[in-house]
Amino acid sequence: MSDFKHGKGLFTLPDIWRMLGLAGEAKVGMHRCPGHADSRASLSIFEGRDGSGLRWKCHAGCGGGDGVDLYAMMKGCSRNAALRILLNSPEAIVGRLCEAITRRTRKAVAPERPRPVFRFCVIGTDARIAKLSELRGIPLAGVMLANRRGLLAFGNHEGHACWAVLDSTRLNIQVRRMSGEPWWGGAKSHTLRNSRAGHPLGIHESSGYGTVHLVEGGPDLVAAHAVISQTADPSTHAAVGMLGASMRPSRSLLAPLKGKDVIIWAHSDPAGAAAAEAWCRALLGLARSVVTVRAGDILPDHKDLNELVASRAGMRALLAWMREVGHA
Repeated sequence: MSDFKHGKGLFTLPDIWRMLGLAGEAKVGMHRCPGHADSRASLSIFEGRDGSGLRWKCHAGCGGGDGVDLYAMMKGCSRNAALRILLNSPEAIVGRLCEAITRRTRKAVAPERPRPVFRFCVIGTDARIAKLSELRGIPLAGVMLANRRGLLAFGNHEGHACWAVLDSTRLNIQVRRMSGEPWWGGAKSHTLRNSRAGHPLGIHESSGYGTVHLVEGGPDLVAAHAVISQTADPSTHAAVGMLGASMRPSRSLLAPLKGKDVIIWAHSDPAGAAAAEAWCRALLGLARSVVTVRAGDILPDHKDLNELVASRAGMRALLAWMREVGHA
């Protein structure tokens, strides 16, 4: 009811612009103000700082605000009067009715999608952390940090002790055997049934951090925490894992990375390079900054982040690079 009362998000600036039949398209930039005889572009359209969408301001004095304010200015009435007119327009009434029908229909006919099932085990976690550190060559502090942040867990699957990468949503869980041996068919990793394979692990957890390490695969997700543990202020760094080079998440799925500094750790192979390039494109204009670095650029003959942190020379070179670009 509050949104209807104040018109928040109901009538966007582009909607009102089209409704009024104004020339051109309401998009970011300078435009001729429709409120006065404008010989030059004196009306600016920009993104609102509070994430409320596009807003406008006439630098010649006609006013500014959101779509409702533009309607009020053009009709010469108050904002409240403009809201009453807009909320009782046939378009608004039909739109609200259709939205309600669609929402209720989806809720009625769409069964809840099952989630992956994993048998967690907290007994002997310290020993398993130490074993995983030895198995992958990842410094112990990094493995412990990944576990504390909820992106690494231990348990059993199909009778095998394994380690899993996941996050608080439990939408996507990928497991590997603690023995280091492959699963059926020679696969090193196994994504559990009912997993949302396109869900980036840790994407929601990253919201409270300023710098995000975007990596490919479970081992690199754990390895990223070894890098984070060596930074001057680990509390400002988070890691997000794409569980496969073929993942192409939408900008809406990457929205939690808005305004952050993102480091993409790319694998040193064609698939890794293509994935990093696609992720970089998706983040442009969303993240505050994006930098992509291949493991082989840090130290020749190294294929991924896990290999870098597993060697002293690799970790030294990696941290030196981070200090050089201002992320350590």
